[in-house]
Order: sequence, then structure tokens, then C-alpha cells
Amino acid sequence: MSFSYAPLQLRLYAAYIAALPCLTYGAIATLAAHGPWRFGLLAVAVVVGVAAVHRAFRLQLNISVDGIVIKNYWRSYNIGWDQIVEVDIGSLTMGIIPRPAVRFRLTGGGGARAQATPTSADLQKALLDRIRRIAPDEVAIGSSEGS
Repeated sequence: MSFSYAPLQLRLYAAYIAALPCLTYGAIATLAAHGPWRFGLLAVAVVVGVAAVHRAFRLQLNISVDGIVIKNYWRSYNIGWDQIVEVDIGSLTMGIIPRPAVRFRLTGGGGARAQATPTSADLQKALLDRIRRIAPDEVAIGSSEGS
């Protein structure tokens, strides 16, 4: 039994957050430059923007009986259930805005958070319920807010 959570709306939002500074700074640099530098800066801004948007489309949370796989914008985690003690909803900053994130607290005291988390409280509860059906009984599944 397994499932994957990777909503298109979240991926599009992350792509927007990633593209906006690349395009803004690229446009400013391009307008400020003169001569051949202008086209070089424009090309760099486009390449960086495309790469940033591409990374945004990797946001995903995979849950299986073996454990979890989190694919965030910058980092990925592959964690077995034997390392997880609690799952709840926390927050994680994307861009400059804190957003809800499924939080996995680990046995060693650390943790991992999944950017692929719904913003609606009802959808968060439904996601935690799906995780609860797959997670071993010894893993506490809650819904507390916090960081």
C-alpha cells in the first residue's frame, strides 16, 4: 500500500516563486547593461529561470509501507518508518512565506519536512489520515501547528 502527493497547484506556485526573482533580477541587469553584455545577461537569466522552475516541479511526498520519500525544492529524503517517531503539520518557508509542511520527527531528534503539503486544514487532515493508514502503529500521527 502506498500513495504519492504531488498537487499541480503547489508545483505551479513554487514555479512562480522560483521564476519571479530570476526574471526580475535578469530584467534589471539586462536593462542596466550595455552592448554585448546585455544579451549575455538575458541568456543567463533565462537559463537560471528555467532551471529554477524545473526544480519546482519535483515537489512530492511518497508514502509506502517501507517509509517515506520527500522531494523538496533543494533536498530529498528517503526515511524508513523505523526512524520516524511522529508525523504532524508544521511549517516551512518557501520563498519568504511560511507554508504548512508535513513534519516527520526522527528518532535521533532531527526531522524532515515536506513542501508537498496542502494549505487547507481539511486537506491536511485528509493527508494525515492517509499517512495514518500506512504508518506503523508506533508512529504518532497528530495535527499540531508550529514550526
